[in-house]
Formats: sequence, C-alpha cells, structure tokens
Amino acid sequence: MTLWVVFALSMKAPPAIKTLMFMIQNKSLLKSPKQLATVQQQLKKIKGVRDVLILLEEGKVMLKVNKHETIHEASIIRLLGGKHGVSE
Repeated sequence: MTLWVVFALSMKAPPAIKTLMFMIQNKSLLKSPKQLATVQQQLKKIKGVRDVLILLEEGKVMLKVNKHETIHEASIIRLLGGKHGVSE
C-alpha cells in the first residue's frame, strides 16, 4: 500500500490539452500532398500546437493544443486558405 502511495505521488499530471478543428478552405491543398505537408509543418510551428492531424476525406485539420496557451486562430485559418475571422 505504501509503495503505491509513493508511486502515485511521484507521478506527473497529464498535460492540459484540448482539440480544435478547422475546415480546409483552400480545397486545392487537398490535392497536393507537398503543399499539405508544408502547411502541416507550419501549423506545428505555431506556439501551443502539440500535434496536427489532417483529415483528408473530411477536408479538416484537427489540432491538439495546450489549454493554457493563447492560440492565434487567425494564422491557422489563413494557412488553410480561409479569411481572418471566418471559421466554419
């Protein structure tokens, strides 16, 4: 029992992550694996973004982001071919 308590107290809390989903507005990105890979790398460089998953069939991008950081959504929308302030 004591060993379990010691082990439990030494464990770190999991990172605070939330999921955001964005539509890929520029449909030509879906037809170009090279451009899509570039966009994926650019998304990964945005502060607070932990993981990027592109859902080709749905035309969406799913981002895992740090809950405690401000995410600049306008930059994400622009990268996906949308206009600032317009997200579906």
